[in-house]
Amino acid sequence: MTANTNPATVKWANWMGANGIGIIQHCCGGKSASWYKPHASCKMNLLGSPFCSVCAQTVIEAIHGKVNPVVSYTPAGPIANTPGQFATFKLSKVMKPKPNSLRIIWTLDGNIVAENVDSFVLDQNTLADGTHFLNANVIDTTFLLRVNNHVNIHNSLVHWSINKNNVGINANSNSSKISCSVYPNPTSQTLHISLELERNSPVRIHILSNDGKMIQEVLNHSLQAGMHERSINIEQFARGKYNLVYKVGESLHTEPFIVE
Repeated sequence: MTANTNPATVKWANWMGANGIGIIQHCCGGKSASWYKPHASCKMNLLGSPFCSVCAQTVIEAIHGKVNPVVSYTPAGPIANTPGQFATFKLSKVMKPKPNSLRIIWTLDGNIVAENVDSFVLDQNTLADGTHFLNANVIDTTFLLRVNNHVNIHNSLVHWSINKNNVGINANSNSSKISCSVYPNPTSQTLHISLELERNSPVRIHILSNDGKMIQEVLNHSLQAGMHERSINIEQFARGKYNLVYKVGESLHTEPFIVE
């Protein structure tokens, strides 16, 4: 619920006008008359009704914050001196919703090499000697969510560090789940960052102008697993669009925000 009646800035603004979503007065006078809900007959208010789109989204986002859809992967530990030409990297078990709305993006040294497959076969002959990074990124593209830049908010990642030498490859792996939210957005005074890490990770967070210029470094050191909060005073920022860039390990994400 909210006391905000502005359809452009209410927290469910992305759903306004869809599936019966609006700004509905709670009822009955008194203090309740100053509060508003997104739907007239959601299960949160009336038993026997379905959840409205806003509440369904909230449930999904809670699940995203608690669950890593990647259950297992191979190789899951270090592998050494694999002399064959081909090496297979696989997401052995992924919790897929029905219908499946997960998108899987495989990148090698930052370049997309495969999409929406559970495994990737690496041709060692295509690698130069040295260190390479293979990532499998899993994101949810469900139509049940209308969250700005959702692909950067909840990100499940499996990362392999691969060292190519004259006898084959050595590889190490790790997985992580990264959840990040930036609010309020738009804002004029303070920007709050909430970052949840599944494992201890080096983290760098900085702000870029819309044309790519560095404005401010927010953080640059290792963080322990768990929830982390930061607040940034942006009163001195000119109005316009900015990008909050955060790098967790080898994974890079961008969250746009607006200063008004």
